[in-house]
Amino acid sequence: MTRFLFHWAAGWTLCLVAGCLFHSSLPTAPPPAEPSRQPVTPPPDPPPPTPSSYSPRPAPPPVAEKPPPPPKVEIQPMRLETPPLPPSPVPAPPEPAVVTALRCLIQKQPREARLALQDLPTAERDEVLALLRLSAGLGERTLDQLSDADLTALLARLQRLDRKLRQRLALSLPRICFCRRIHQFGRYDPLPDDPAFAAGAGGRPGERVQVYAEVRNFTSRRISPDSHETILASALEIRDFQAGGGGHRLVTMNLGQCADRSRTERRDYFLNFQFHIPPRLPPGRYTLWVTVRDVTPGAATTRAREARRSLDFRVRAPGP
Repeated sequence: MTRFLFHWAAGWTLCLVAGCLFHSSLPTAPPPAEPSRQPVTPPPDPPPPTPSSYSPRPAPPPVAEKPPPPPKVEIQPMRLETPPLPPSPVPAPPEPAVVTALRCLIQKQPREARLALQDLPTAERDEVLALLRLSAGLGERTLDQLSDADLTALLARLQRLDRKLRQRLALSLPRICFCRRIHQFGRYDPLPDDPAFAAGAGGRPGERVQVYAEVRNFTSRRISPDSHETILASALEIRDFQAGGGGHRLVTMNLGQCADRSRTERRDYFLNFQFHIPPRLPPGRYTLWVTVRDVTPGAATTRAREARRSLDFRVRAPGP
């Protein structure tokens, strides 16, 4: 240990001595010269730097890692159900002329009521006004509250209207039947349905047949102040029986025209047909067709002026 300390101290002593010798052998610097009095020229400006052809290339941006793809979501289209629109209001139809005329009559405005019906023909306008006046009058009072004069005027108006309307209706035979006896309009003794009449024998005609026929909607024209006239033409046909009609025509009887005159206008009318079973008609089933035509001069041409009805009957063998 003592030797180690000795060598260490000797080493440090040698180092210090060598350092001192090295410093003393270096040359000494001359003393600084005095500054000269000449003007000092500034150094020229350095030349501009020559541009370099080197252009630094920007570093590429860092590549970002791709995120994982999002999960696929299936989008269903959404259906928007709009509530149905309310229907547009339908404009009210114009008021009929008849309703307007009736309201005017109720409000005591007869002139305005006639103007409301000005598009109708004159004859129809008068008929409609008569009906509306009747309706408006009955709306104020009942029949029991009308006086005798009011009832008489009302009845006369209804009769005139009834006559005008019937003249526009088609001729008709509302009731027709075989009869045992015929007395007058509405009074007769009818036979049962599908009657049987005896056939002729030896060339002689068979049993007598009576047919009652009421006629409606006929014409009764005035030919003088106290006389009216109705002229009707009639014809009878006997055909083979066939369901639904259309059998073969066997016998035709044209009865011609019948002129009826009366002092008052006819409102009801009937015809009394009488004939015998033709001798050549054998026993069997037949159909009688009755045809009536209104040939009164001045009858309305806007309606059917002919009416037809049929009756079924049987012809039996001749007997007592």
